[in-house]
Amino acid sequence: MKSKTSHMADKKLKSLLFLAAKTAVAHNREYSLYAERKKLEGKPYFLIMNNVSNKMLRTVYGVIQS
Repeated sequence: MKSKTSHMADKKLKSLLFLAAKTAVAHNREYSLYAERKKLEGKPYFLIMNNVSNKMLRTVYGVIQS
């Protein structure tokens, strides 16, 4: 199933988050272990990167809130 980014989405921000997720998986142990666990569950690559992006956003939001 193919899906498209919403026309209301900030596509530049989404692409930057994807690049940040790729970098985090490559260089951060916590994110790489998380991505590996999802890969072993049989999840597709882009779904894993989306999950990592969301995890990063939740972390940033938590830091801002505290």
